Amino acid sequence: MTYGQKSKGPNFDIADFNEKMEVAEWLYEYDMIAWRTSDSVMTQDKKDLERIGSDWFCFQKNDTWHAVYGKYENNQFDLVFHFKVEKGQVNKTNETVDTTLLHRYSRALQTASGQIKALKDTVNLRFNQYIKKMTTRHFLYGFYQLFNQTVLQFMVENLFTRLMRQA
Repeated sequence: MTYGQKSKGPNFDIADFNEKMEVAEWLYEYDMIAWRTSDSVMTQDKKDLERIGSDWFCFQKNDTWHAVYGKYENNQFDLVFHFKVEKGQVNKTNETVDTTLLHRYSRALQTASGQIKALKDTVNLRFNQYIKKMTTRHFLYGFYQLFNQTVLQFMVENLFTRLMRQA
């Protein structure tokens, strides 16, 4: 650059960076909620623990994180444990959770898990799972290899629409 020329400014896409930062912060929060509530699950009654399947997930409602653990079978979610995390405190609650939310998230988990099963079996890795409702018909579902190395992440497009056709 010579004096008198206008600077083009830095070549840095701040909007793209901020968007990725939001996703990273959300993944971190989700992972922390899952980790802390799963520790609480392990202290529960063994009879209740036997009812849990691989269907668990976290979601945020207003400023409160929720984690639910149970089993989705025959188009029904058996909610075994529900934890709320407020101001860093994990508390088990009997507060009801919207059954539509439970069913949508569970079906999305099962659909995405079925799609990645062949990969998981082939590479013999364990993954953490993350799910986030993006819009009325879309879920963001990510699989990350343990130790937070990104392996696969994909969007389940128009999931609710396809699942409703199957029902």
